[in-house]
Amino acid sequence: MANLQLTGQTFGYLTILSFSHTSGYRCYYNCKCKCGNDAVVMIGHLQRGTIKSCGCYQRERVIATNTIHELAGSRLYLIWNNAKQRCYNPKNTSYKRYGALGITMCDEWFNSFISFAAWAYANGYADNLQLDRRENDKGYYPENCRWVTRKVNSNNRRDNRYITYNSETHTLSEWSDLLNIPYKRLVYRVNNWSIERAFTSPKLIITNE
Repeated sequence: MANLQLTGQTFGYLTILSFSHTSGYRCYYNCKCKCGNDAVVMIGHLQRGTIKSCGCYQRERVIATNTIHELAGSRLYLIWNNAKQRCYNPKNTSYKRYGALGITMCDEWFNSFISFAAWAYANGYADNLQLDRRENDKGYYPENCRWVTRKVNSNNRRDNRYITYNSETHTLSEWSDLLNIPYKRLVYRVNNWSIERAFTSPKLIITNE
């Protein structure tokens, strides 16, 4: 016998719209799938979870599995996996600067590389860019992440060395650009000279740097 109280209930991707028909002792219901397709499904299959959709769920799983297989070992996959390791693996060399300080990854990304990859490609991922957190005291989630160049990423590290000179404060990398002094040369100077001398000495004088 039809159970009209089932109308509006959702099982997997399927929402029951109305009773359809019976066949012997089996009751079938008209359903609307999340993807928009209609389906007629026996109530027992819905309640046991043996049918979750009009068929699109299985297709999605196949596509997701193939995508993971194709991208496993890719640069993007390694970026995702390395971020997880920094946050959750105490044996990772970077854990003390991430997981130990409370840096985490959102559940959506942690549970699905596909979700992370979809966000990456929709937000400018390229092989010459790095994953960067806008705020270093917050974790890996869409609103706090972006794709940036290596230099921008380096400038955003919490352990950067900031130097104030003539009332301006910048990282060494930024000072290198502003002063037009090669970064490695500037590092040597700052480590061995006064800031005044390091920043104002003629650029072509090496003096055993």
